[in-house]
Amino acid sequence: MSLYIAWMAGIVLEAVLLFRGWKGGHLSKFPMFFSYIGLVFLQSLLLYVTARYYWSRYSDAYWTFELVDVFAGCAVVVEIYRIGLAEFAGVRKIARNSLLLVFSLTFGRVVLTAQEGLSNWSTMMTIQLERDMRFVQIGALLTLLLLLSLYAVPIGRNLCGILLGYGIFLGTNILNLVLMRRFGNHVQSFAAHFQSWSYLLVLVVWTVYLWSYAPRLWKASSPQPLSYEELYAKTRQRLGKTRGIIKDAFHLP
Repeated sequence: MSLYIAWMAGIVLEAVLLFRGWKGGHLSKFPMFFSYIGLVFLQSLLLYVTARYYWSRYSDAYWTFELVDVFAGCAVVVEIYRIGLAEFAGVRKIARNSLLLVFSLTFGRVVLTAQEGLSNWSTMMTIQLERDMRFVQIGALLTLLLLLSLYAVPIGRNLCGILLGYGIFLGTNILNLVLMRRFGNHVQSFAAHFQSWSYLLVLVVWTVYLWSYAPRLWKASSPQPLSYEELYAKTRQRLGKTRGIIKDAFHLP
């Protein structure tokens, strides 16, 4: 019963979030984020219908949607970088290319190291890919927060909410995947409830922070701000180190 309540509440909040984005006129400000919410909203409705009328197909539908959400989440992270580094076109381009490269390498590693291969994709491969990709996304967001903090770049209310909510989502998602991979069906009920209620918390955070559009106001707070060339060089160096750490952590080529 509690799982059903969380499910229905999540669908309602997703609809409210999309409505407020349309009403507030900021769907175009965060196109990837709201596309992600729209995608999840449609998936929630389809999963509800599947669970109610085609229960035997629910598992396949759920893990198929999870696989799609992995790549949709990558697009959200790229958009967060685009907005956070909006004032630095060169740095933003390097960050975007680095993220796409690391995401591609992570996907390639899962495919190449899996015994099933791409032609026999399995649920365990989806779990492994989602876990690894979520770790990469967390590393990317932490790097962005470090850059924004070092160079006193204002985040803004809306982006702060997206970062906070998606950070909670990534943390709880990874914990859930680790439990599923380690204990399997023994924790299936707990994992389902944990994921549903934690995602509901994420939706509450997003709804509060994105209720209306709040433009970011650029104002350098440092008395001696770095020049564009210095910022460009330092950011490129930091992103290179981060990419190397991620490669070593996941044994990527």
